This record gives sequence, structure tokens and C-alpha cells, in this order.
Amino acid sequence: MFYKITVGKWFTILNGVDVFFEFYVDSISYSFMLLTVTIATAVYVYVYSYFRYEPIIERLSLLINLFVISMVILVMSGNFFVLFFG
Repeated sequence: MFYKITVGKWFTILNGVDVFFEFYVDSISYSFMLLTVTIATAVYVYVYSYFRYEPIIERLSLLINLFVISMVILVMSGNFFVLFFG
């Protein structure tokens, strides 16, 4: 069983070929999302315990957040264009 989430039409390639911004969620993508979020939580705990006195910890946490979001998009991608975007 899987879920198909279509956000919208992204662009048209030729006369009738539409590329949609869509995600597929099935058991494999769900397990990899859970693995990604678990590892990201461990990284957050390590970063905030080790780098708590650094002046640019906000930038580091922003970059980690962007990485986690891109990994989740990569795992849930419904087509090659969304995979490349992730």
C-alpha cells in the first residue's frame, strides 16, 4: 500500500508531457524517513552538546535542517525531476 501526494504541475516538457511535483510514501520510504530523522536527532544532540558555545551554531543547525529536508525529499520523490531536486 502506498500514498501518492501530488503538490501540483511543475512544468511542461513538450506538447503534452507534464511533469508533476509528486511524492510517493510507501513502507520503504517511510522506513528510510524514520532512519533519516533518527540519525538527524542524534546529530542535533551531538551538535548542541559539543558546539554549544560557538557563535555560529544557528548557521550549523540551519545547514543540518536543509540536509535533512533534502534527504526526506530524496526518499519520497515520485519522479526523476523531484529526485534531482532533492
